Amino acid sequence: MVRYWWAIVASVLVGGLAGFGYGMYFTSVDYVSSARLFVTAEGGTSVGESYQNNLFAEGRVNSYAQIATSEQVATRASEALEGAISPADLRSKTTALPVEDTVILTVSVSGPSPQRAQSYAAAVAQQTVEVVQELETSRRGGTSAASAVLYDEPGLPSTAGRPWMLWTAIGVGAGLVVGVVIALLLGWRRRGTVVDEVTAVDSTHHPVLAVLSPQTIPIETLGIDDSAVRDADALRGLHNLIRFLGGRRDEQARAPRVIGFTGVGSDAGAGDVAARFASTVAATGNTVLLVDGDLSGGGITAGTELSADHGLSTVLSSSTGSVDPYVEQGGLTILPAGPVAPEAVVRVSSPVLGTVLDDLRERFDYIVIACPRMGSTSDSIVYSALSDAMVVVVRSGSATRKALRDSVAAIELVGAVIGTVLVSGKPGRAKAPDATDTDEPGAETVDAEPGSESVTQTIRTTIDHASRNGSGSAAAAGVPSDGRGR
Repeated sequence: MVRYWWAIVASVLVGGLAGFGYGMYFTSVDYVSSARLFVTAEGGTSVGESYQNNLFAEGRVNSYAQIATSEQVATRASEALEGAISPADLRSKTTALPVEDTVILTVSVSGPSPQRAQSYAAAVAQQTVEVVQELETSRRGGTSAASAVLYDEPGLPSTAGRPWMLWTAIGVGAGLVVGVVIALLLGWRRRGTVVDEVTAVDSTHHPVLAVLSPQTIPIETLGIDDSAVRDADALRGLHNLIRFLGGRRDEQARAPRVIGFTGVGSDAGAGDVAARFASTVAATGNTVLLVDGDLSGGGITAGTELSADHGLSTVLSSSTGSVDPYVEQGGLTILPAGPVAPEAVVRVSSPVLGTVLDDLRERFDYIVIACPRMGSTSDSIVYSALSDAMVVVVRSGSATRKALRDSVAAIELVGAVIGTVLVSGKPGRAKAPDATDTDEPGAETVDAEPGSESVTQTIRTTIDHASRNGSGSAAAAGVPSDGRGR
């Protein structure tokens, strides 16, 4: 909950401001003016009679309180005020309370201003005295048995401020409660969400190969101008780790050449990561083919002129004719998804895809496939079976740990997962590739740059993980080779 202190602070501020605004501008202040009536009983020449009269007067106080708030008194008082307030409104603003163990009746009336509250109270008190006098006087004449005497005139209420302090306190208290609830809910959600490298590794038992910032590069400029590609060092480190870790997991100690990138979650951005990775590897002098493997029309080349007429869908259907579906852009070759056809997605499962990839291995050093996200179709499983290795991309705070764990397990049923790439919400820094850090084919280095602690630590973590799972002790660090220096 402490991690989300900002939610508590924000809720308190919003609640306090809302309470302050409500108290200042949406609540009215009623000023109250009070008058006091003394109830007395007539007669009584002896002590006994006086005592009986006093008990009689005390009993009359409760009755007079009902009279003071009656409709008749309110109507007469409204007429006396010349219609300044309706009888119903005046009655709703009037209260009459006897003072305990006395013959005193307090009549209070509220009003929108001190002057009106005083005039309302004076009218109600006066009419109460007159109605009591009429009711207590016998129809045959004579003196009244009891009466009410106005002995304390209503005063002018003191000026009171708006109740903004009370409502502000209420708003702050309510905001605090809401903020704590929100913080608890966010903390509970965080426990089941992939938010950092630790949760990613715990969910998959595979290393996080790179932490990248989100970036989308127009596919038309990919391979032509790579100066705006972010995380160049991290991408080069990702290339080296794939070569190293993939070679160790291959029985023939060969580095993976057909690499698939798939995502977990709708906004993982696996296609963008695959495109940036392919462009980075191509900049090192390798021949790289970037394949848009999403034939449903939602891939990295969707909606562009590259996929308008030809692409992977036409290659699989053998309908390319004499047109070359491969697009050369600088040092990178792109195979778009091609036009979407009703049977295009089904063709991914056909044996033709495996034959096409085998032929492409002879032409390119690396084949990078931007696969559909996991769960959208079964195509990613097919690509996992045909690829040398798969990289799973997940966006921080977007995918659940269960979804990531299940996706990796599904891929490992048919293929190999090298590791994951975590896309964080923090923007990366645009940096042009540095010639001194260029990863030349056949280089003996593993780190993306000298002294790279993150890459070295990842390698150590992976080797330790392999040792714990019975893969043998860690061998000396070296770059695996397939005979071509890759």
